[in-house]
Amino acid sequence: MKSQEHDSRINTNCIKIFLIFLCSCFGYSLHAQQSDIKYLHFTRHNFLATNQVNCIAQDKKNFMWFATSNGIQRFDGNRWLWLAQQKNSTTSLPDNDVVALIEDKQERFWVQTSSGICLLNRNNFEFTSIKIARSPEHKVKVFQSLIELQDGRIWFTLAKGGIYYYDEAVKQFISADKIIPKSSYSIYQVVYDSSHHQYFLGTDKGIVIYNVLTKQFYHAGFNPQGIALLKTTYARESVMVLYLNASGQLWSSSASTHYCYNIEKNGIVFCDSTSKIWGALGYTTDRSGTTWSYGYNIAKMNLETGHMELIKQTPDELYGINFQNGNYMMEDNENTYWIATTDGVFIYNRFQQQFFQHPIKSYADSEVLKHINVWGFIELADSSIIALTTRGEGLYYFDKNLNQLPAKFDVTPYANAKSRVNIRCGLRDRANHLWVGCEHGPLLKLYPETRKVEKISDTVFADLSIYSMTEDKEGNLWFGTFEHVIIRRDVITGKFSRIVPMPEHFKGLDNIFCLFYDGDKYIWAATSKSGLLKINTHTNMVEKTYINDPGNNKSIPSSTINSVIQSSLNELTMSTPLGMVVMDIIKENFRVLNTADGLPDDNVSALLKGEKRNVWFSSDNGISKIKLEGMKVTSYGILEGLTNENFNFGAAIRLSDGRMLFGHSEGFTVFNPAKFSNENVPEEVRITGIKLFDKYLNVDSILSDKKGMVLNYSQNFLTIEFSNMSFLKRYHTLYSYQLEGVDKDWVINNGMHQVTYSYLPGGDYTFKVKCATRSGITYEKVTSFKIKIIPPVWRQWWFYALCIIAAASITYLFLNARYRRKIETEKVRSRIAKDLHDDMGSTLSTINILSEMAKKKIDTDIPTTKKFIHQISDNSNRIMESMDDIVWNIDTANDSMETLLSRMRAFAGSLLEARDITYNLKEDESIKNIKLELGRRHDFFMIFKEAINNLAKYSECKKVTIEILLKKNTLMLLITDDGKGFENNLQLDGNGLMNMQQRAAALKGVLKIQSKINEGTKVELKIPV
Repeated sequence: MKSQEHDSRINTNCIKIFLIFLCSCFGYSLHAQQSDIKYLHFTRHNFLATNQVNCIAQDKKNFMWFATSNGIQRFDGNRWLWLAQQKNSTTSLPDNDVVALIEDKQERFWVQTSSGICLLNRNNFEFTSIKIARSPEHKVKVFQSLIELQDGRIWFTLAKGGIYYYDEAVKQFISADKIIPKSSYSIYQVVYDSSHHQYFLGTDKGIVIYNVLTKQFYHAGFNPQGIALLKTTYARESVMVLYLNASGQLWSSSASTHYCYNIEKNGIVFCDSTSKIWGALGYTTDRSGTTWSYGYNIAKMNLETGHMELIKQTPDELYGINFQNGNYMMEDNENTYWIATTDGVFIYNRFQQQFFQHPIKSYADSEVLKHINVWGFIELADSSIIALTTRGEGLYYFDKNLNQLPAKFDVTPYANAKSRVNIRCGLRDRANHLWVGCEHGPLLKLYPETRKVEKISDTVFADLSIYSMTEDKEGNLWFGTFEHVIIRRDVITGKFSRIVPMPEHFKGLDNIFCLFYDGDKYIWAATSKSGLLKINTHTNMVEKTYINDPGNNKSIPSSTINSVIQSSLNELTMSTPLGMVVMDIIKENFRVLNTADGLPDDNVSALLKGEKRNVWFSSDNGISKIKLEGMKVTSYGILEGLTNENFNFGAAIRLSDGRMLFGHSEGFTVFNPAKFSNENVPEEVRITGIKLFDKYLNVDSILSDKKGMVLNYSQNFLTIEFSNMSFLKRYHTLYSYQLEGVDKDWVINNGMHQVTYSYLPGGDYTFKVKCATRSGITYEKVTSFKIKIIPPVWRQWWFYALCIIAAASITYLFLNARYRRKIETEKVRSRIAKDLHDDMGSTLSTINILSEMAKKKIDTDIPTTKKFIHQISDNSNRIMESMDDIVWNIDTANDSMETLLSRMRAFAGSLLEARDITYNLKEDESIKNIKLELGRRHDFFMIFKEAINNLAKYSECKKVTIEILLKKNTLMLLITDDGKGFENNLQLDGNGLMNMQQRAAALKGVLKIQSKINEGTKVELKIPV
């Protein structure tokens, strides 16, 4: 079965647009107003194959399945898989118009299309069509419903009446006659009550009940058991919709009424005929017990009031809902609602949303104000709240439940030159008076009892813009301004004074963004250019300043501080454009936390202290929490209900009941940190995708194979995708993975749902993955599967063994041959040395004897002495020639046959030309390629030399022919002269001829000497090469 996939591994920005499962909670109770519901909307523009979605199902592995008019889609939270009809395929989807999906108790996956019913094998994504044995009377084949009943059977009904079930014995759908006898009713819907063994049938004549035990039909005209449902008038009307929930409540609708019948109590518990919400296609009951209807509208059934509450469609809202027809509605295992419509899929969760947006309405016309910019808050003694803004009327009032109240103070007379009341900060002092600081305007004092507004006209302010204020434990007020001035108001005298004397380098303070009092002695001032100031409230002096020094890495990292809080006894936490800065007050050292540490954005806007060492902060990417103990960051955004993520500097307050408010350009956001204190253990991680190079493989098939995944050596570029299948918590989950055989330890995959391994060598591997929440809660079970990459032939163990054996054999043969050559060379050298010793010894002895004899005869017999001297000379020449031959032969420069031929040519020429003997030396060209070992080369030359010497001395020839030939691996030496010759049958004596025979034998050759009187002599030597 072919599948087409949309690769939707989405980065953080795309996640915020598309893959966020919006939640909707019910205020601070469990009941939400309709306007609180925020929906995520999936359409064909973001991964759906079409906007027409007919059904949604979640299987036991937590995959989400969508039946659409353009095939089936599966969503694993990271990737969309699309299954569609394929041409010329018998195992693909029969047609693309998919109506319903069901996973039964046996984990079979049933698919109903407009043309039939089939089963999907999720291991290989192949479809098997199921035969339907249709009754002849059912000519209309349009399906009405596909359902698994409490009796464990799969049933379907037809639009014009007709009911079938799947018979496990014959593996096909058959008419329900064996279970529910034929009747005159046209059956559109069926449900089964297993507690009382009865089928409820929705028919053209109203509700009909068939009891399996009594084998009786009960209806409005036959009701001997007094069934309350059958006594109603609407039970007689045609019924197209029936729904039986787990509580035994039977929901249905007729042409005029929605009603609910409690089977166990035999009573009607809900009946609404006045809401006039028609066109219901079905009902669903969520885990809280609330029942919803879907169809032309979405409505909630209120059992207390007995009325339906219509979910208003809001086409003009960014996160609203709007559709022509609601085809299906279901709740997944995380309490998220999925609504299939003609206009895509809408998703929301009634529990997950913990952040609530509060717009601000104008007191003039009650219209919601845009771009209002809330810069601060004041909590009053009665827990009501004032929002401080730079637009409209300046001050806006809310009760403790954040319902907007009428205006209490009129500050509009104190508008600036642009007719705007720009209020940047405020506080309630211990006397219950309110102080409000304006931008380009005055300082105002408000009296709640009388609603009087007093303008402070002290010249110390000189029209300074007031950006921050705080109160010390003595009741003195401190004001931070826009123009590098800090002002103190004395609680006793009521006088205002500037902090003096100001050191020279403070003249460029610019904005004093925040003033924080530590509750004891110091006020910490956050400035826009001059870092952090430590002000002693006892001396009213700036005691120390912390400013960034580029040459000192121990200085404060940034001179721009947006806000500052005390996160623990000896610790300050600051927000800066570089991230969050944590300061140890005692050691005066700093640590920067930024996006590399898990912060969603470096530009942190406002800070609030939570429980223990938790700090909540806002940024351009929503609201986050950091546990300074362990530096664990959890970020929240639109997933948790934040529809505005651009927050103002310092605009935050923690209320007395623990709730937190953060101001932004559209109003403010409120939430209760306690709602986030109990995090659940994350779900088990599942392998959701395996990609080989750029092609996705069938994950289900691979994971179902105990052997794991087996690949050849060229298939070694893998991408593995994984998810804990939590669509709500997936962006708060950290994954750790390890490929045994590659990764030495667990690798944390921060925020990513995949890992890629490239060019894996052959071998056996095990991929493991586990997950934990960002706050450190770990799911201990490890998900794993095996990977085997078959190495190439040249990397198999047996190939290595063969190579080792071959190398050892070659080495042995080489060393053995080298050893033999060395032995042979030693033998040759020994023989040459012996020959040299014998020859030189005998010759020198002869020279010595002749010398002695010449010495004795020199005075008495001069002719004899001359003879002796000639003999001495001949012996000396011979020994010199022998020495020259040996030295030449053992010289490695003369190893080639070419040098040997040159030597032979030179010897023959010097000897024969001196005796006027004409010679002709012939040689084959191929001889030059022969290489003779040292000993053989020596013997060959000595045979040649002895033959030339003999013919020069004794043959009395005039002409000599010398031939050196190569025939069939045989080296031939032919020497022919035209001398006097000798008798061929004579015994050849003499050392010279004997040596020639011995050398020929050593060469494993044959030496022949042929001669006749007066016909010359022929010497022939043949040796193998």
